[in-house]
Amino acid sequence: MTHAEDWDRHLGKRVILIGTTQNQKLGAALSIDHRTVYVKGMDSWPPEFSNRMVRVIGILRQYDLPVAGQKDGAWSAGVAEPAKAYLMDKAKYDTEGCPPPE
Repeated sequence: MTHAEDWDRHLGKRVILIGTTQNQKLGAALSIDHRTVYVKGMDSWPPEFSNRMVRVIGILRQYDLPVAGQKDGAWSAGVAEPAKAYLMDKAKYDTEGCPPPE
């Protein structure tokens, strides 16, 4: 899958995604068609994979992002309203079939 359309019908299945790597607050991510999928268990991409096209193979899952809240006057981190995010579970990655960095 190189396009972010119809991702929901692939939930729970092994898929191949090709996109651009990004390091975000929630961890290593892949950007595809202005949509983000996170890679489970990765805080960031290794330097040699930073900001480049990669192929990620794994199980596509969806999860609820934590909602920010206030308790005893302190705010917890999270999103303002309930939202879902995509996650690649049991992921492996490489650059096979991807253009070299510019």
